[in-house]
Amino acid sequence: QDTTQKIAAAQKTKIDSYVTDTSTWKTYRNEKYGFEVKYPIALFPQIFDNGIILYHEKPVVATEYVSLGFTVKLNPQKLTKEEYFDGDPGPNLYGSTEKKDIVNITIGGRSAVKFDPYITLAGGEEIVIPIESGFITVFDNGGAFRSDGSLTDILSTFKFIEPVDASNWKTYRNEKYGFEVKYPGDWKIDEQITGIGISKSNFHLNI
Repeated sequence: QDTTQKIAAAQKTKIDSYVTDTSTWKTYRNEKYGFEVKYPIALFPQIFDNGIILYHEKPVVATEYVSLGFTVKLNPQKLTKEEYFDGDPGPNLYGSTEKKDIVNITIGGRSAVKFDPYITLAGGEEIVIPIESGFITVFDNGGAFRSDGSLTDILSTFKFIEPVDASNWKTYRNEKYGFEVKYPGDWKIDEQITGIGISKSNFHLNI
C-alpha cells in the first residue's frame, strides 16, 4: 500500500508540474455582465462594452487575424439557445455543426455547449454559455488557440462575478487629457488640475 501511495503521489506531482502558471497573466473583468477571464500578457486585447477579443499579434484595420473572443450576445426575446443559434438572430451553430460535435460542458461552474468544429471556419470552435441577459460566446476563430493548448488554459481561468448595475452612475469626462470615467452617483467628485478625486466615506480614489 505504501508503494501504491508513493506511485500515486509521484503521478500527481508529475501532473501538477504541467499546470500553467497564470500568476503573471492579465485579467479582463466585465462587471456589467458579471464575468472575468485571465489571458497571457503576450496577447493583444481589444476590449469592448460586451466583451474582449484576444490576438496573437497586434491587429491592423481591415485585416483578419486568428483570435479568441469572449462576447456577450443579448437575448431580449428570451429565446432558448436552440432558437437563438439557428441562424436568426445568432449564427446557425446547430445547423452548421454535426450532432456528434455538439457537446455539453461546464465553464465557470455553469452549463455550456461546445460546437466543435464550426464548419464555416476551418478549425474554429465556439462555446455558448447561457446567462440571464443572453449568452456569452467563446469563439476560437481559426482554431489556433486550441491547437497551441492555450484555449484550455484560458478557459480554466474563466469565472462569474456579481454584475454591477452602472445605469445610474455619473460620468466625468476630461477633454483636455482625453479620458472619461463613470462613478456611483452618491460618491463625491473633486476636480483637480490633471484629473479627479472620487471619494465616499473613508475611501478615496485619484484618477
